[in-house]
Amino acid sequence: MEFISPTVIIILGCVAVLLFLQWKNLRRPPCIRGWIPWIGAGFEFGKTPLEFIEKARIKYGPVFTVIVMGTRMTFVTEEEGINVFLKSKEVNFELAVQNPIYHTASIAKNIFLKLHEKLYITVKGKMGILNLYKFTGQLTEELQEQLQNLGVHGTTDLNKFMRHLLYPVTVNILFKKGLFPTDERKIREFHQHFQAYDEGFEYGSQLPECLLRNWSKSKKWLLALFEKNIPDIKTYKSAKDNSLTVMQAVLDLLEMEANEQKSPNYGLLLLWASLSNTVPVAFWTFAFVLSHPNIHRTIMEGISSVFGTAGKDKIKVSEDDLKKLPLIKWCILETIRLRAPGVITRKVLKPVKILNYTVPSGDLLMLSPFWLHRNPKYFPEPDLFKPERWKEANLEKHAFLDCFMAFGSGKYQCPGRWLALLEIQICIILIFYYYDCSLLDPLPKQDALPSERKWVQRSSASRYEYQDLNLIDEKTGMERSKVIYLVKDIQLIKTGGMRGDSYFIGMRSLGQQGCIPEDGGLFLLCCIDRDWAVTQCFTEEAFQAITDFTDLPNSLFACNVHQSVFEGEESKVTLMTSLFLALSLELPEEFYLDKFREVTQYNNCLSQSFENMLSP
Repeated sequence: MEFISPTVIIILGCVAVLLFLQWKNLRRPPCIRGWIPWIGAGFEFGKTPLEFIEKARIKYGPVFTVIVMGTRMTFVTEEEGINVFLKSKEVNFELAVQNPIYHTASIAKNIFLKLHEKLYITVKGKMGILNLYKFTGQLTEELQEQLQNLGVHGTTDLNKFMRHLLYPVTVNILFKKGLFPTDERKIREFHQHFQAYDEGFEYGSQLPECLLRNWSKSKKWLLALFEKNIPDIKTYKSAKDNSLTVMQAVLDLLEMEANEQKSPNYGLLLLWASLSNTVPVAFWTFAFVLSHPNIHRTIMEGISSVFGTAGKDKIKVSEDDLKKLPLIKWCILETIRLRAPGVITRKVLKPVKILNYTVPSGDLLMLSPFWLHRNPKYFPEPDLFKPERWKEANLEKHAFLDCFMAFGSGKYQCPGRWLALLEIQICIILIFYYYDCSLLDPLPKQDALPSERKWVQRSSASRYEYQDLNLIDEKTGMERSKVIYLVKDIQLIKTGGMRGDSYFIGMRSLGQQGCIPEDGGLFLLCCIDRDWAVTQCFTEEAFQAITDFTDLPNSLFACNVHQSVFEGEESKVTLMTSLFLALSLELPEEFYLDKFREVTQYNNCLSQSFENMLSP
């Protein structure tokens, strides 16, 4: 009997291996690989992730895999897959997020895995249900303090308003009273860097910092802020009691575990987790309520029945008061349902079976709360804002509706969820108690990105009008302007993003009132020299020179000037004349001075006066 050739044996062996691998792959979920190695479907997925997920579900079924940047992401959309995601011991949360944590906060994987559970227990204990009563008074006091700066009435961008209201409140309560800056320039700097860090968080969690220069710069700025303030946070003592703030409890644990050097890094994580979620939810809740007049009216009536008519005195909000106003909490939860995170994730440790498929170890198992919350099987009429659906939830026992996943799931749900809900409840109560509000723009569309943070930032042009009962200026006896930065046909808006003290000055009609965009709008950038003459137009960071004003609906003029320009009335007139001459508008000097006085007199809601906006 002749022996089989070794070559034949090798060939048969290779065929057997290939058949085995093919058979094995047939058991895996259908895979969307894209056409570029390693990048995979990254380009298609990155454009509109939520839309991509839904189209893939329709085409491939309830379980499918997407390869993006060398990572296998397996999505589950139906009951069996969801149960595996929530209950299986073969999937892990910590291993799924360790890389993003390392990229965004520079916390090494071994340190994160060592400390995560202990820190989670610490933070959850400080912000848990049993300790909420400690925050109610603080939140009420801090929010009322910030609302005092709002002014009597006016029109403002809703997203910016929520940031300016909630940033200082959250920082002062979680870290220490007084940590948030009060100087106008430093406030702008904080907003600029945190927004840059937050907006780039998704990319920063995946890409090298060298590719994200501006994001990396803001990350380093925030880390330096904490490094500078950690000693003061450690020694801070509350004026009312000796209880530790959340950050102080974190610092104590880090010291106990001999990882004090990572205090700024964990401070950055706590800052991002608290601000990047609370502000968007408050924004959308406020917008949804104002866009539903019946709900708005019912809430206003409820607040009046509990707290009476608004007056000059501050009010106190108690736990009993909150129980009398359940509709507000329902509105917040319904908002969170509609504006839930795009995806949450787990790392597959060992192969898991879902339906007829086997998901291999190493995959990231992905669940989309956004689409789960739009499944009519769990939420009838899922696209409608229906706060009354939350009557069915046992909120008194702190239980949400089935399949509500906005705060994550399992062992490591969001530890600050109850405090965030409390903060937004009190925020809504106080705003509606002191002000009669209305939206001036339609409800913005939701952006199709995997993070709710992006949705609110892309929708920042929504404005709302607020006013209280005192519409008469006590000093002049005149009715205040209901539009804070539009006086007749002149508009002055202070903005960040340009060097020095920067202002936009333009000719607009009331019918074309709107917010000047901060991210990519085209403006003519001009410089005023020491002789107060308009020099040549030039391009700076994030700005482009405009040569044809027909590209814009109205002529806009951006200038970068030194504070000394405004030290005398003559300089002010000269500047205004120069600006309008640059736009070929020949009008008498008295016109500019009168307009300037009107702006400084009625711009109280933004910053009391034009001169105050210039102060460092």
